[in-house]
Order: sequence, then structure tokens, then C-alpha cells
Amino acid sequence: MGSPLSPIVANIFMEYLEQKALRSFPYTPKEWKRFVDDIFAKWSHGKEKLDLFLNHLNSLSDHIKFTIEIENNNQLPFLNILLTKKDGSLCFQVYRKKTHTERCLHANSHHHPKQKIGIIRTWTTRAARVYDPNHLKDELNHLHKVFELNGYNRNTIKKAMHLSLNKKNNIKYQNSSTPKVSLPYIKGTTDKTTKILNKHNINVAFTPSNTIRQLFNSVKDPINPNIQKDVYVIPCSCGKEYIGETGRSLNIRIKEHTADSRWDRTSKSALTKHVHSSSHYIRMEEAKLVRKEDHHLKRKIKEAIEIEKRKNNLNRDDGLKLSNTWKPLLEILKNQ
Repeated sequence: MGSPLSPIVANIFMEYLEQKALRSFPYTPKEWKRFVDDIFAKWSHGKEKLDLFLNHLNSLSDHIKFTIEIENNNQLPFLNILLTKKDGSLCFQVYRKKTHTERCLHANSHHHPKQKIGIIRTWTTRAARVYDPNHLKDELNHLHKVFELNGYNRNTIKKAMHLSLNKKNNIKYQNSSTPKVSLPYIKGTTDKTTKILNKHNINVAFTPSNTIRQLFNSVKDPINPNIQKDVYVIPCSCGKEYIGETGRSLNIRIKEHTADSRWDRTSKSALTKHVHSSSHYIRMEEAKLVRKEDHHLKRKIKEAIEIEKRKNNLNRDDGLKLSNTWKPLLEILKNQ
């Protein structure tokens, strides 16, 4: 989960599993359509052999176990679609579970209007793709009532639905090289910023400023700060500090500094050179992380910022060269 390779690997395994299952059982389905691990099948060998086939499927792997849902009253849900058998053909409609509450993003929620319109357009587009023309009107009427219950006015609903149903005439192709930014949505502020950015051909995406997730503490065990990739500071007895960055744990980096000092590697380590040119003591035990960052380039930037902020340092260089545009902000930080 979470890896871009996950769907590909899952598909490869399921293809292997289904081929093995269909080749090793004496009875096979008349129809077999699979979407990842959801399968639509037609079976013509009776209920008893169907149960045997299900047991056969579940015996092939300890990691994949199938359940089965059989057609009832000429209807069968598959994925998010309800299939209905009628007059020798199949009709399609959106499948809603019994627990479905018809709730969606409320019109009064603190989200950008484009995100709210996007909800209406997405649900309308799904209906247009799933329903046959004879039943689409009923679904659109149903959706209209649902959006009204969630606080949207009729004109907004009508306009958004119209755009979705006629979107072939409204498609705007965006150049992949067009700059994009993501901003937290703050009503009255982000709107004005967006207009300015759009004038300069910069596309803007919006994120909520507060989420439910932010209200709760993480249930995961805290990570030991000494094993994180970060910018660190090591103080000296003279009052100066050494600022560095590491892609490994701080404990390993301290051991490396200690080894440099033991073997007099003054050309390699500014810390070692400082120790051997004075009678000062480097307080390795007081080393601490000051900026958390896994991304290498961003970590180098944060290191350069810390070096600029902490002028009383013993670094031999300033690390990554910062743009002059940082200077006004850094002056404020140093004064604080």
C-alpha cells in the first residue's frame, strides 16, 4: 500500500492466480472479468460445483481469500455499479450500500468554491458514464435533491451539472510545463492571491487549512529523534557551534566526527581543525537536531539557513549558496 508499484504487483499476482485456478479445476465459468481482485463471472454448472470452485480458489494461496455474492432478483452489485438483467440485456446504475447517507461536502464548509463545484461535477459525470439514457434523467433528479439537502442552491447545481454533461465542449487542456502551486484555502485571502497568480499563468490547487487528522495525536510510537535525517548543531565549550546536515542518524554522524578527531583529519572536518587549533572541548553529548528534513536538497537549504542565522559558528563554509532574496527574512530571524 502506498507504493506506485502496488497496483502493478497486485495485478501480476492476480493474473498468475487466476490462470492457475482456471487451469486446475475441471469446470470453468462461461464469463470471467476481473478488476484487480474483484471478479465478475457467469457460472452454469450448478450451486454445488460453484461452492467447490470457491473452495478451490481459496486453497491456492494463504494470502488471498475470496468471498462470493450471487445474483438476487436479477440484480448483482459489482464494484460501484448495480447490474440488472432485463429482457436479455444488462442495465447499469450506481450502486449505493444500505448504509449510504447521501452526505457530501456541505455548501457551507470552509473549502474553495471550485472544490465544492467539483463534487457536483464528479457525481454527475459518474452518473452519465454508468446509467443508460433511459434512466439517466431519474438519477440526475435524485442527485439534484441530494445536493440541495447538502446546502447547494439550485442555480449552482444546474450550472455544474450542465458543465459536466457537456464537458466535451468545455475541456481546457493545460500545458504540463505550466507552473503549479498548492495553497491552504483561507476565504477572502487565497481568492485574491489566486487571481494574481492566474494572471501570471500559474495554476493553483487548494488544501484545507484545518483537517480532522490535525486535531488528534498520532497513535504511532514516536520516532527516536537521533535516527532522523536532519540538520544538527554541535556546541563547543567556547560558545561557538558547528552546523551540519546528515542523511543518516545523528548517532552515526557523531561517531564519524569523533573518529575524525581521533585520527586528526583536520582537512576533512572543521570540528577537528577547531579542536586541534585550540584547547576547547567539543560537547558531542549535547548535539541536537534542529530541522527535520528527508529531502536532500531541502536539507542543504535548511543547513545554509541555520549557518546564516547562527553567526557564532565554526563552519569553514556556508554550505549551499543562498539567494539574496533570503536575506531580509534571515535578518528578522537573527534579530528574534
